[in-house]
Amino acid sequence: MSDPAAPLAAPARVRLPDAAPLLERRAARLAALAEGHAAPEWVRLLSRIAWGQARAARQIPLSPIAPLSASSTLSPSGGEGRGKGVAPLASRDPLSLAPAGGEGRGEGVAPLAGIPRDAAWRRMLAMIVDAAGAPGLPAPARDALSWLAAAPADRLEPLADAVLAGTVPGDLAACAPFVGAALEAWLASLAAQLGPGATAASGDEGACPACGGPPVAGTIGAEDRLRWLACARCATAWNVPRVRCVACETATGPEYFHLDSDPGAKAEACPDCRAYVKLFDLAKRPGSEPAADDAATLALDLLLAEEGFHRAGPNVYVGAGEASSPAATDLTHPSP
Repeated sequence: MSDPAAPLAAPARVRLPDAAPLLERRAARLAALAEGHAAPEWVRLLSRIAWGQARAARQIPLSPIAPLSASSTLSPSGGEGRGKGVAPLASRDPLSLAPAGGEGRGEGVAPLAGIPRDAAWRRMLAMIVDAAGAPGLPAPARDALSWLAAAPADRLEPLADAVLAGTVPGDLAACAPFVGAALEAWLASLAAQLGPGATAASGDEGACPACGGPPVAGTIGAEDRLRWLACARCATAWNVPRVRCVACETATGPEYFHLDSDPGAKAEACPDCRAYVKLFDLAKRPGSEPAADDAATLALDLLLAEEGFHRAGPNVYVGAGEASSPAATDLTHPSP
């Protein structure tokens, strides 16, 4: 395990997001993946959400990154864990590292961990809600959009806390993907402000060096064969050696799973901690975007669930950490 105080090995180890262009590429990728998909209208909805994220990232101004504070933080300060309902956007509770006094982030702490949450994310949410609407939406999605459009800040802020903590009540579960998408657009825009030397090595190679979140999925380079993970919270990408589990960091040989119909999408599963992360081979699946391709391959999640594995990190679009959970299909009841 690396020294928590040591800097990253090289600038190339981390790719901070250029938020709006990244989200535009994701939206286009989702639109392409919808063609021939078993649930095309669901994937097209995700594409519209991503377009809303991109628009928000381009148009909503952000405050400069502020020091940590004990209140109004990205994640509830208690960090009680997962709970029932929609899975949290981080399984390691990295944001509880924020010092109560707000003295600063300190060495080895991801620079966006514990950053105060302001109203910008709610303005982004309004754009996403506007972009997501379309004729023929299923009732759960339509009702969620109506509720979010009318909800005041004192209802949206607790819901954001619940999405991050994994304690969304069942009657609001369909709202979680939209709220998670707004939080991601906000955090990705903040991550774009960080300088190349601002990220921190925490000693946990499975945690995002920008915000401390877990990976949503990753890619394998077509030529260099390097494994790049993408953060489920802020879309930052970072390189992790392929011999290590991204959840428990053991070097036990992983197991690989894929569907015969799609060899370019594999799940790398740890036999020790039973966590897995999907990896998309850019040589076999060119154009893959981690969050988009992850959401469009729920059949692989179902296969892993049957084998007793669980995700290393969630996908904000799916709205749940486990693809086998009923919450994973609350939005539009997609088929895998």
